[in-house]
Amino acid sequence: MQQRFDKGLPDIPVVGTGSDFAYETLIAQEEYAQALLDNATRGVPRQILRSLDRVSRRWLVKSSNAHLGEIDRIAERLARPGAYFLSVNYEWGCTVGVHPSSDGETARLVRVLDWRTNGLGRYIIAAKVEGPAGPFTSMTWPGYSGVLQAMAPGRFSAALNQAPMPKSGGGLYPIDWMANKIKVWKT
Repeated sequence: MQQRFDKGLPDIPVVGTGSDFAYETLIAQEEYAQALLDNATRGVPRQILRSLDRVSRRWLVKSSNAHLGEIDRIAERLARPGAYFLSVNYEWGCTVGVHPSSDGETARLVRVLDWRTNGLGRYIIAAKVEGPAGPFTSMTWPGYSGVLQAMAPGRFSAALNQAPMPKSGGGLYPIDWMANKIKVWKT
């Protein structure tokens, strides 16, 4: 069975990079990165974004995150609040769906990176990375550090995901979300 796609959807930019792909995609698609930040942070006061950046960067330092230097460089290039916060967006929430393919022989990722952040789908790019372990393609955003999902035909396909959120706050979504995020930031 062949799946039909909406021909009205915009093409996804494909950017060829080396292993410094987060910064290279930012340079190649900086307009996309700026538009993503505009959409994702619309209606959020700059002072709150600065606070979210401070909390996010502090967590990156506390957890000895290997991407901190890269994110610092990206934040400096973007020169606006929100870069650190969006760089750790995965920590704030993430979901995925996996189902059997139409041939019943393999699995397919049908829903990834569907966070509640405005603009993430519109400004996604395909980074074709020539890395030390071989080439792979990652659906990502310009300037996003790390890999949340990637594929290399004939080698692998993977998506990083969070498990369903525990009901740590009594089953009310906002309270559960906050209680669980406090746990994440304490680690």
